Amino acid sequence: MINNYTKEPWTLRTDPEDLEWLIHGGDGWICRVMLRGEGRDSEKSANARRIVECVNACKGMDDPLIEIQKYKDTIAFLEEKVRFYEKQRQEIVERVSRIREKFKL
Repeated sequence: MINNYTKEPWTLRTDPEDLEWLIHGGDGWICRVMLRGEGRDSEKSANARRIVECVNACKGMDDPLIEIQKYKDTIAFLEEKVRFYEKQRQEIVERVSRIREKFKL
């Protein structure tokens, strides 16, 4: 898949009057997030930071949705294995305990 997006890293800058956030990438700005007007400034600032962080986190991914889902699936698989082996361990500990009691070890 050809990536037609602006190259990373993207950065976030404020204008000199702090009226907007400028999202920069490659050789110029990509978009502006206006801090004045409707909506809360803190929410707009957080959204601008989130956009930049998400883009940079997905650097090198051809299809972030598919790749992130693969990571989630792998984590879920490994978590299930951990639960399985923790149960196995507990069963072994209980067996050893019964053997010790039986033979007074």
